[in-house]
Formats: sequence, structure tokens, C-alpha cells
Amino acid sequence: RATVRKSEVVTFLDRTDGTADVVFLDPPYDTPIQQIEHVLALLGGNRLSPGWTVALTRPKRSSNIVIPVHFPPARRLAYGDSLVLVYREV
Repeated sequence: RATVRKSEVVTFLDRTDGTADVVFLDPPYDTPIQQIEHVLALLGGNRLSPGWTVALTRPKRSSNIVIPVHFPPARRLAYGDSLVLVYREV
């Protein structure tokens, strides 16, 4: 059973104190890296359930993102000019 929420992620995290099993982040490509790093830090705080998965889309040409140290990379998928980064708790 799942609940899907379509929302601006920071707004959603401010409104709820629950945790997530799976998070899909698909920000516009021109979103500043600092905003994405802020969201990842919020999620990495205590907002993810055990066994979580986070998928993040970025343009291939974007610079490296600083991810929380406990976000182990699971997959890096390239499609055209898009990059999908998947992080998964092991």
C-alpha cells in the first residue's frame, strides 16, 4: 500500500513529520545545486524509513552534488541529456 504526494518537497517536509520509503526528486534543471543539497540534507536528517530509496534527476552536464554521507549510491542511469541518481539504504 502506498500514498503518493505531489508537492514542493520543502513545503511537504515542513507540513508533515512522517518518513518516506521512496522519494522521487525531479527538480527543474535550472534549480541551484544548493537547493537540492538542502533537500537531501533534510531527507537525510530523519525523514526516511528503514530500507529507503531516493531517486534524483539532474542534467548530465550539472556539477557534482554533495549528498549526505549515509546516502550510498545504488545506480547512475543516463538517458539522453538526463541523469537519474538512485541512492538506497543497504
